[in-house]
Amino acid sequence: MKSSFKNMFASLLPGIFLIGYNIGTGSLTAMSKAGANYGTGLLWVVLLSCLINFFSRFTMATGMTAMEGYRIK
Repeated sequence: MKSSFKNMFASLLPGIFLIGYNIGTGSLTAMSKAGANYGTGLLWVVLLSCLINFFSRFTMATGMTAMEGYRIK
């Protein structure tokens, strides 16, 4: 049982390190604290940031703004 836990922990450790490296440990701590304090009340912020991220990637990939892409359709 101990070796199974040890193997699982060893496989998760690089992912935890990469999350801390990419997001930043301060941001990770702040997001965890906000989730603990406000629960799902801030879920709309996550959805809004995903939408903004989508449109920024669309603009980088095509060179058009979201409104230009909507007009072409």
